[in-house]
Amino acid sequence: MTATDRAGNTFSTSTTFTVVNPAFASLTSTLKVDAGENRKDDFRASGDFTLATLSNGINPVTDGLSIQLAGGPRSVSVVVPSGALRADGSKTWKFDGNVSGIKVEVELRSLGGARYSYKVQGEKVALSGLTNPVLVTVSIGDDSGIVSVTTQPNGYRGDGGEGGD
Repeated sequence: MTATDRAGNTFSTSTTFTVVNPAFASLTSTLKVDAGENRKDDFRASGDFTLATLSNGINPVTDGLSIQLAGGPRSVSVVVPSGALRADGSKTWKFDGNVSGIKVEVELRSLGGARYSYKVQGEKVALSGLTNPVLVTVSIGDDSGIVSVTTQPNGYRGDGGEGGD
């Protein structure tokens, strides 16, 4: 950028910004939705992810975890706040409780290195209107990934996704 004052003096400066928003290097997901009564459904999402090279890592005890299901006119997000996941051994973290009126169970497991598996189950969730393709976004801390899943006879399934923000 260059600026000139009224006296004709010219000033120049340049700034370089590096924006880092780590995405997962890979994400797979399986999603099953069971229709319930009174337009309230249950879902089970599970899969695994690998952190990207630029990731600063995750700390399940202090990082929040969220999952979003989006398809058609419907979108549902479940956000487990930071500090809610509890260690269950040296490589597994769990949450079992209510989030915004949804009964939620979460299990996050280290598979070694930058690889993790996850399971998220939500009960009594309004999923009416969720249509294919369903985008599943998983985020933990400042890392995230997104995968598109397609309807199968007994629910929704997808894999082969990539990182996202």
